[in-house]
Amino acid sequence: MKTKLRKSHAICLPFEKNRYDGIIKAPKTFRGHVDGQWSAHPELFVPGPDGSGLCHAMKDIRSSKKLGIAIRRITVSGTDYSICPSFAMPYMGGFATDAEQVLYCVSTGYPSMRWLTFSGAARCIGTGWKIT
Repeated sequence: MKTKLRKSHAICLPFEKNRYDGIIKAPKTFRGHVDGQWSAHPELFVPGPDGSGLCHAMKDIRSSKKLGIAIRRITVSGTDYSICPSFAMPYMGGFATDAEQVLYCVSTGYPSMRWLTFSGAARCIGTGWKIT
């Protein structure tokens, strides 16, 4: 039996972390922000039913269980989409600033991730490693 792949119903938009709560809780401000992002980056969005622009209705606000931040959902052509902030990692696994140092160290390739996983005592400082 074939399984049907589920398409992602999340749209990640840039938000400033310190202004996010104010934007997400004010419907007019949120709609203005989303419309501005649509004008700047239309490839991120699903076109409206007539194919000529973003026609969306705001649905509700949910809270992320992992991070505790508010996530607003919109409905476009009968499909619900979550608007996720860019400062949160995918699947609300953490904040982007928390992963920044680890991702930098992985990109340098020194040492291998296998060593890092099993040692549990290393942390990346700048361009090198320091055992603590």
